[in-house]
Amino acid sequence: KPIINFPVYGDYLVKVTITNSCGTDFATQNVHITQSITGNTLTASPPQGCGCLMPVTISGSVPSGGSGTYTYEWEMNSGSGWQPITVGGTQNYIINEPMCQSTMFRRTVYDAGDCVDESLPVEVTVYPGVQNNLILSNQQVCSNKLPETIQGTLPVGGNLPFTYSWESSID
Repeated sequence: KPIINFPVYGDYLVKVTITNSCGTDFATQNVHITQSITGNTLTASPPQGCGCLMPVTISGSVPSGGSGTYTYEWEMNSGSGWQPITVGGTQNYIINEPMCQSTMFRRTVYDAGDCVDESLPVEVTVYPGVQNNLILSNQQVCSNKLPETIQGTLPVGGNLPFTYSWESSID
């Protein structure tokens, strides 16, 4: 089989002629070469946070190439594989319900012809809220004595490293 390389985008008429001792036959076909879809990139807002996030917007750039008429399919992966979330969706995807776990998103762009482009995934990272922030015990100290060192528990969650701020009050 011959391989045909088309030098530029556009319309071509391809003709194949076959000849042998019994005669000649030919066939033709129209071929439309379209530029590949490019510029299919995503960003997340916010890209990360603690607890549950809402709203979250996954913004997709305006692609180029292809036929110029696009449809979008969105997928998400929260750790158990890619799951479709919209077919025939819009350029951007907005989550208007609490998002409480880290999730990756990707978008596939289809043009009116046969061009398809899948974006690289973008991740929204959700950290658990800070917990276990306790002071170990109350103290009663006589006025002429120094208090013992005040100790707290080791907190968990959040996005490391932790910073600490101690406050005191007479009430």
